[in-house]
Amino acid sequence: MNTIKIDNKTKSQLNIEYMNAVYAVSSAKHPAEYLYKVTQYKKAKHYKQLLEGHLNQHQCS
Repeated sequence: MNTIKIDNKTKSQLNIEYMNAVYAVSSAKHPAEYLYKVTQYKKAKHYKQLLEGHLNQHQCS
């Protein structure tokens, strides 16, 4: 199993992508655009949760 090494640059990049996704969903004007952006948002949120879980594992040990 490969371990993901996450530095602060990667962390901030993921946070930026997450915030962009949140903004994109709120600014969608068309149902199809909204659906697409919600998918992007969920993907970003999922990565953010994985990242936070990964960081929490390392802080605990």
